[in-house]
Amino acid sequence: MSQYVENAIPYGSRVVTFKRVSGGASGVSSTFTTAIANLVSVVMENISVTRKLREVNQYNEVGKPSGSFGVEDFVEGSGVVQLPKDPVANTVSAVQCGDAFATVFDKSITDAAVNGLENFVVTSADTPEEQIMYKKQSIRFKKLYSAVVA
Repeated sequence: MSQYVENAIPYGSRVVTFKRVSGGASGVSSTFTTAIANLVSVVMENISVTRKLREVNQYNEVGKPSGSFGVEDFVEGSGVVQLPKDPVANTVSAVQCGDAFATVFDKSITDAAVNGLENFVVTSADTPEEQIMYKKQSIRFKKLYSAVVA
């Protein structure tokens, strides 16, 4: 089996760079533009992005269905990040709620500024666990609609 991988992510699906809002998750909506640039680059795996509609049902005066429509709802997702280890200090920095990243999941998205680039914020971060000397952490994230991370 070959140990050589050229121009590929060997054990994941994409590399993303997180930014950290000063003070963790406080002030999330107003401080992304002043966030610490390029906090840490990590490999993400097992990524799942959910794009759903919010359904609105209409009923007539006796409660019988008379129509319905759907509008775009919040984009949410989850994934597992492989946390890099500092070889000198022998420490691992975990992703925190409020950390943000930008990536392209779907190039056909037309409302994004550049070829489908979207901004996301971490809404839930599990405790990192070690598997065969790799620290991994499960996260959940939500699309940012007004703040820009990249």
